Amino acid sequence: MVRVVNVTFTLGASDTQHAPRRRTTPRDAPTALSASCENEAVDTVPSEQSEELSKLAFGSNHMLALMAEIARSSDGKFSTPSVAAATGLSTSTIHALLKRLKQLGLVRRTDEVTPERVRIYQRAVHPTWDYALRLEAEADARAAGTFTIQWEPTPAGR
Repeated sequence: MVRVVNVTFTLGASDTQHAPRRRTTPRDAPTALSASCENEAVDTVPSEQSEELSKLAFGSNHMLALMAEIARSSDGKFSTPSVAAATGLSTSTIHALLKRLKQLGLVRRTDEVTPERVRIYQRAVHPTWDYALRLEAEADARAAGTFTIQWEPTPAGR
């Protein structure tokens, strides 16, 4: 018997208002990810739930917040101050995590610099970014108590 849970991941601007949380996304952000279960909006993630999943998946309490924010960039480019403003993470934490992502080849520093002398980074095309958004949505669903793990079917006789 296979258990199925209906979790829908939708890319696009959210049409529901969420309570404030540490990570904020502009309301008109075209690549925001919202999750719904059985057509009902899922509550926002308490930072503890997201940080716990981040620690388990990436070995860092803050990597998931950083990766999800980078994944939401519509053109794949971002700066440390923009990520800091969106996530509430310190720039020193962001730089330490970016170093790991650079070593993995998932982000790179470009030659672009803003008029304020801020360096621009770019993410690589990689399925990891979709995974980060899905994991963030899973954290939302877990926090709301609506997430159910779907297991592979076990062949008869085992």
